[in-house]
Amino acid sequence: MKQLNQVARTAREAKGYTQKQVATMLGIALRSYQRFEYGERNLSIDKLFRLADILDVNVYELAGRDSKTA
Repeated sequence: MKQLNQVARTAREAKGYTQKQVATMLGIALRSYQRFEYGERNLSIDKLFRLADILDVNVYELAGRDSKTA
């Protein structure tokens, strides 16, 4: 199963967003978002739900899980 940060990066790139754009939409510093994508930090649950909305993915997909088996 892919790590959450890997799924987020893949989804972000598929949408054509930069890390800076996503960080701004989340209301966090660019470096904080970069550290999340690099697996160095976690996001709060509310930021994870917001990230799923921004990237237009189900929160289960973002977590690398199938919503039918979660």
